[in-house]
Amino acid sequence: MRTAAPAPLALVLLFGTALVAGGCAGAPDVIVDGPAFQAAGIRSIAVLPFVCAREGDADTLERLPEDEKKAARARLETIRRIFHHQLHTGRYLVQYLEDTDGDLRQHRIDAARLRPMTPALAALLCRVLAVDGVVLGEVSRFYNFEAAVIYRQAIQARLRLFAADGKEVAGIEHGVSSTGGILIESSQSVTAIQGTIDNGTDLGFLRLAERFGVAAARAFPPPAAPVPVERLLEAIRIETVTLAPSRSGSLSLGDTLDVEVRATPGLRGTIGLGSANRGVTLEELPGRPGVYRGFFRVTPGEWSSGPVRVVLRTRQGLSRTRSFDATIVEIDARLPAAPHALTLRPGRPARLTWAPPPDGLARRFAVYRLEKDGTFALVARVDGTEVEVDGGAHGYAVVGVNARGQIGRMAVALASGPADGGATPGIGR
Repeated sequence: MRTAAPAPLALVLLFGTALVAGGCAGAPDVIVDGPAFQAAGIRSIAVLPFVCAREGDADTLERLPEDEKKAARARLETIRRIFHHQLHTGRYLVQYLEDTDGDLRQHRIDAARLRPMTPALAALLCRVLAVDGVVLGEVSRFYNFEAAVIYRQAIQARLRLFAADGKEVAGIEHGVSSTGGILIESSQSVTAIQGTIDNGTDLGFLRLAERFGVAAARAFPPPAAPVPVERLLEAIRIETVTLAPSRSGSLSLGDTLDVEVRATPGLRGTIGLGSANRGVTLEELPGRPGVYRGFFRVTPGEWSSGPVRVVLRTRQGLSRTRSFDATIVEIDARLPAAPHALTLRPGRPARLTWAPPPDGLARRFAVYRLEKDGTFALVARVDGTEVEVDGGAHGYAVVGVNARGQIGRMAVALASGPADGGATPGIGR
């Protein structure tokens, strides 16, 4: 097994809170307990949160200032996610990280409880996560050293595979490192390009983490028997989807759509509507196996049109998507932008003029007067872009109203000067 000389942790953490190691960059060291691995019959795997390999490093991490601690944990998670992605494209059924983390939170198991990993804890984790095996990543050291415009980074970790009976059946140790720098003109100061240096080190770390993840996943021992993915996928059936309320027209801001799906029991899933760039969780109803329900509430700015998409996945990392083309849902939660060029011309009466917002969403306009107590009082609704209002020391606001009667952003003109003074330009909010 390769080893590396220790690096002083305090110095390492001072320069960037990355996770790392000493500098081996060759092929991974792989240790497999052959008979135990074959007997375990592992086909499904969950990748646990990565942890510090040594208790002293973990203690130091907890004592860091909050921003540095957050950055260090983010880099740990980056290594984990890249390794998970590479392993997911391989020969095992690899549980989605969101499912793994959700189950761990539900059972109040955090990263601190994963050290030290004991056979009893490994067996418990396999039962909790409903998988044949779990992988724990133990990162050896923290190392992300910057010296002016030159930086050196490294990652080294041991990945340990535990079977459902708690035995450690395989281990992979791998390290990668790199050195980089930024070219600058002699007249430039390091301070002036600090942002460029930071971006360079962050990008370098991502590349390094990808190198590590690809090599470690490739070195992972293959399952004892091929996983029948096609047969397992055929067992995931998505049968029907029902929308409530069943309505014509588009969903607008604040509307809620109740979606019920009938499918294979015991799965987890999400629904998506049209091109809305978010998913909504489906929950299997208690006492009704195979019946899932989710609620889609329209949020400001959403605008899409398309069918309902249902994604269901097993706890072991397989997923199936079905798009129901007959259930087209339109979403339009756009609100008008603020009117342009709002001008208040004082007088008795005073005159407000404005230009409509360029988004074309305003069908009418509402005009409000700013009262002395700071509230707004509605004084007019107009279809055009000008209106006469009372003079005096009042400010006014104009908002666009869309086809559903919802108001958009506000443009405000404040009164100033005598009643026969010049025009006062408005501001948008």
